[in-house]
Amino acid sequence: MKDITESVSIPKPGQRFNFNNEDWEPNNRYRLQTAANKWLESARKRGLEELKIKARKSVDLQQRKRQDTVNHPSHYNYGEIEVIDFIEQVAQHYNPKVAYHIGNAIKYLARSPHKNGKEDVAKAKWYIERAFENWDVNMND
Repeated sequence: MKDITESVSIPKPGQRFNFNNEDWEPNNRYRLQTAANKWLESARKRGLEELKIKARKSVDLQQRKRQDTVNHPSHYNYGEIEVIDFIEQVAQHYNPKVAYHIGNAIKYLARSPHKNGKEDVAKAKWYIERAFENWDVNMND
């Protein structure tokens, strides 16, 4: 085995280093690659974080829309149409005693495929029968 001191030239104090480009090239290449990699990694992480934030905001908004069970329950929505808006449009043409029952019948019919099925249809039938019974009732009675 060769003595390490034979292959390594250790300068003496006061001796100047004479390097050419070949001596610096591997070191520069490594340093440049390392700096570029750090920058790229940093940019990638920033980009990923921004994407994650945007995705979270988007998902949160979609979930809020889907899960807003007070203002926009999913079983009372048909695309852009909300059942409450439809009920208001229909019910305005009836007297108030009948309108109440017609509105409830529409509500139960609209939600039946999404919620309680046949039970909701039975409730809608009950409300239609009540509307029929109250058709000729005077508001002052």
